Amino acid sequence: MRKLSTKRLHAKLVKLGFDEEVIFATECPELLDMLAEHMVKPPPEVTAQVVTVEELQLREITLKEQELKLHEAELQQQIAFRDAE
Repeated sequence: MRKLSTKRLHAKLVKLGFDEEVIFATECPELLDMLAEHMVKPPPEVTAQVVTVEELQLREITLKEQELKLHEAELQQQIAFRDAE
């Protein structure tokens, strides 16, 4: 790592998403450790899940089928209950 002023170190860490209050309350050697740790083990990136229109339609159809099966089972239970009376 090249030499950084404390102000530049503060700015860099805040830009990386570290808590500003913690950054400004921390001494320079610890700030360097935080930056080095981030460089060695960056946090995992959050990636958006890409879903195609076809996948969404298939999920919708599957959900509808499950709802229909559930409704049919409920109706069968009601019929069985009425017949038992």
